[in-house]
Amino acid sequence: MTPHDASDGTATEICFDPSGLTPAQRTGRACVVCGKRWPAPPVRVGRVAGGGAVYACADDAPVIERARAFTAT
Repeated sequence: MTPHDASDGTATEICFDPSGLTPAQRTGRACVVCGKRWPAPPVRVGRVAGGGAVYACADDAPVIERARAFTAT
């Protein structure tokens, strides 16, 4: 998985329910999977309902990709 910007394919992004996330995860300041804040999570993996981007740390980003591939089949 590679970092990407909001200009590509937001319609195909995973949409996360913000009620299950911390404020830092909802605003993209913490990993959406593990909650780690430092270093800042570099990989955009989806968005929250309402449009804000969510990010994952390099260790957890592949988990999101596997989940996306599994649900796409």
